[in-house]
Amino acid sequence: HPDDASGTLVNDASGPAVSEVGLPFDIPLPYSPDTGEALPAGGAPDFVLSGSATTVTGSDRFDDVIVSNGSVWTLLGDLTIVVEDDLWLTASSKMVVDGNVKLVVFDNTVITDASIELTPGSTLVFYSANNIVLTDAYIGEERTDDTRDNTGKEEYMDPLDIRIYEFEAGMASSRIWELKRNSVVKATVHTEAVIFRIMNESALYGRFAGEKLTLSDNAGLFYDPSLDEQVGYTNPDSALYDVSGDLVSAFTTGFKLTDMSLQTLADATGKTILANGIAKVSLIAPPPPPTPSPGDPTPRPVQVQTTLVTFGPDMSVWEHPNSDECGGGGGSSGGGTELFEPGGIGGVAPLE
Repeated sequence: HPDDASGTLVNDASGPAVSEVGLPFDIPLPYSPDTGEALPAGGAPDFVLSGSATTVTGSDRFDDVIVSNGSVWTLLGDLTIVVEDDLWLTASSKMVVDGNVKLVVFDNTVITDASIELTPGSTLVFYSANNIVLTDAYIGEERTDDTRDNTGKEEYMDPLDIRIYEFEAGMASSRIWELKRNSVVKATVHTEAVIFRIMNESALYGRFAGEKLTLSDNAGLFYDPSLDEQVGYTNPDSALYDVSGDLVSAFTTGFKLTDMSLQTLADATGKTILANGIAKVSLIAPPPPPTPSPGDPTPRPVQVQTTLVTFGPDMSVWEHPNSDECGGGGGSSGGGTELFEPGGIGGVAPLE
């Protein structure tokens, strides 16, 4: 609920109680990866597209980008677009990503009655240094109509295909990202100091990591089903915790979502780290298992859960309880043991 929600709404609301999972440790939020792009130096041209369509096939750098009046701006191939000032998509316009695109915006992003759409197999990594305001907007896979469903019925899309990061560029000390009216975003959203608001009839499908998230009105947040694997902080049996139940020390300090930092993390923990769709495998061989002492049982590092189901007489009557060995002596004399197996219907027969 928002900060200004009334006490009556919060305390007297009907419906099932929401369960709360407490985290036993403070969880540091990883830092966003670097953009790899230089700060604005001035002199870049504006890009203005109104009522027409154009395709960009190479990386470029602009001051303002303004796409309006039903325009279609296609980014084709593996390229980088840097916007040194503001990005505006308005009035039924569309930015189509057809390839693997990196979009870096150093100031505000405003998308009103417009969309960013990805063709099959494409990816978008979107870095924002300031505010993002979406009003009746859509960010997701390519679609055939203008429907924006905030009730959870949107078609599934891998949230790793679109990754939206906040980054520091000295542009603003306080940033606000808002989904307003009927806006739908399918993405992985990673913020550090942003106030992220989902309002009205809007929804985020995917993943969110950040300092603060506010939902109001009929807004929705629909998480990526792969999070059901329970491999994160909320599961004390996940790989983030050691055998004592403590958070692995390498996860208690800030780290960046970069290839180098994730590889260091994998090596420090001896674990495989999956981030940004790429698996980082530890390059350091784990220590060999300890050698058992004479007489110790064989080590069994992997717990196996079994269920034994028997039919016929109770298993406890199959063997003589006072016997030291099985099958000796033949018959019931001489200290031997009689073994029985189920035989016929409801009967037993001695093993020959």
